[in-house]
Amino acid sequence: ACSNSSNSSGDGDVDGDNEKIHPHWDRIRMLNDIGFIWDSRGSGQNVNGFSDGIYNAIWMKRYQQLKTFHNEHGHFLIPSSMKELSIWVRTQRVLHSRRLGDKTSKADGIFCSDRIGLLNEIEFDWDGKKSLEVRWNETWWTRLGELKLFKEEYGHLNVDEVEFSMEDPDSQSHFENIGNTMNATKLRHWVKLQRVEYSRFEKREKTSLTAERIEALSELDFVWNRHKELWQEKFKQLQIFQDEFCTFDAPTSIPSSNASTAKIYGSRDEIFWANTIELGRWVAKQKMYFRRYKRHEELQSPWLERMAQLDKVGFLRDCADELKYENSITTYRGATEEERREVWNRNFVALEHFKDQHGHCMVRHDAHSSSNNRLFEWASLQRRRFRIIRKKMKHSSDGIPAIDLEQLERLEAIEFVFNIHDYKFETNLERYRKDPND
Repeated sequence: ACSNSSNSSGDGDVDGDNEKIHPHWDRIRMLNDIGFIWDSRGSGQNVNGFSDGIYNAIWMKRYQQLKTFHNEHGHFLIPSSMKELSIWVRTQRVLHSRRLGDKTSKADGIFCSDRIGLLNEIEFDWDGKKSLEVRWNETWWTRLGELKLFKEEYGHLNVDEVEFSMEDPDSQSHFENIGNTMNATKLRHWVKLQRVEYSRFEKREKTSLTAERIEALSELDFVWNRHKELWQEKFKQLQIFQDEFCTFDAPTSIPSSNASTAKIYGSRDEIFWANTIELGRWVAKQKMYFRRYKRHEELQSPWLERMAQLDKVGFLRDCADELKYENSITTYRGATEEERREVWNRNFVALEHFKDQHGHCMVRHDAHSSSNNRLFEWASLQRRRFRIIRKKMKHSSDGIPAIDLEQLERLEAIEFVFNIHDYKFETNLERYRKDPND
């Protein structure tokens, strides 16, 4: 294919009279009869320093190699170890792209329709996308196989909780079936990616996670929402703690020997206190959301479900006064715009009174004052809310509700601290300027 008819030797033309006077014309004729290629310089079309005949031979050789590779692997992603074939494949794609773009001055002569037809016969992937999809699909099922082996070894799918090394034969013993090729980092990344893709799937966004893949992972009891699983684990720990100590109020620090609570826990080791303090900090966060839940304030769906679960086991039964709606920091679920404004104004007035007393708006958490805690939660909520609004205002205030702009202006008027980190830095800087040795 794509060759010009030419009978040329290194000594000149062998046709006509020249053939008769050539000293070895009989040998030349015999070699011509079997299609022998005489000169890489060639008198015909020259391609990359080769005559059309030699180039055709090289092209067909690479084509046969590609055809064999495709039959064995089902794709056209040539590995770097097959350097010559890999370069050749890229060249064909470039030449084909030039033809499609009407840049055919050079491509036409060396990339004719016959060669395109041969490549089309083996369903050559001209842009490489199909081959990538095949490779990605193979990789996905390979990772799933690794995850199955992981579960067989450890009894769970929490890859992040297990440390193993490719260089440690013992830690790799359970991966022998796949040739010790498992990589912890890649598997962890893949597991996280599946959760991200599943979130897109639920939102009906474009995702690589098909129904078949979801079913395959679900058969392994794959946890799609890790945050939900972690919350449930803490909830179980809290129930065990309550059964043993008859309280949900897990401590956030080790009580002193003179404290009344010290007798409750008795003598405990470091592991107990590490786990208990971690649980206590988790409980403190749940209390904040639970008070808002009981006051029927607005909460996102995940927190509504979690707080309902805590409510069923009697969480915070001794905090009835804090759970009254009169002490709410946001409106109840489904409230009208006027009711929202009323609750906001009530808390804003409380913040003004706080500033009159203390000279600033930095409300702190106080374990001995429920009213201060509510104001602290309200102030924290305003910071989160107006952080987003102020970020939008850097570009434009269009589309921001008038009530938000009005409330923002009122907070700025009393010098409300929107960024605690900046406030602390500026305060400490001012102290340093006054006394560098302080």
